[in-house]
Amino acid sequence: MDADTTEPGTRYTIPPRTAFALERIFAHPDFAGPDISSIPVIYSPAFVRAHLVLVRGSRGSVTRPGRIYTNLAEDVFFALDFHVLHEFYHVVQQWGRERMSILGYLFRAGQREREADEFARQNLEEYRQLLRSWRRA
Repeated sequence: MDADTTEPGTRYTIPPRTAFALERIFAHPDFAGPDISSIPVIYSPAFVRAHLVLVRGSRGSVTRPGRIYTNLAEDVFFALDFHVLHEFYHVVQQWGRERMSILGYLFRAGQREREADEFARQNLEEYRQLLRSWRRA
C-alpha cells in the first residue's frame, strides 16, 4: 500500500507471519504473552512527523500505550524487521509491562530508545528465522 494514497487513521493489518513471529518472540514469561494482533498500527503522517521533528527525523513511527503510529506505507513498515521489533518492544515491554508514562519516556528517551534497539538487535535473527518458518509451522 502506497502511503501517499492511504487515508490518515487507517489501521494496518498485521501480516499473519509477522504476528506469528512477534508472538513467539514475546512469548517469554516476562512479556505475559501479549495478543500482538490487538496492537493497532495506525497510519498517521501528521502526528508522526510532528513527533519525529524532535529527533530530526521525517519518516518512521511513534508509540503510545497499546498502539503504534507510523507515516510509513504498510508494506514498508512490515518489511523493516529491526523497526518492527523496536516499535513492538516499546508497546509490549515499555508501555505495557513497565507501564511507562509519556513524562517518563520524555525524561529517559535516549535510554528507552537504546533499550528498544538492543532488544531488536538481540532478537533480529530469531525473528527472521520465525518469519521464514511461518508456512512450515
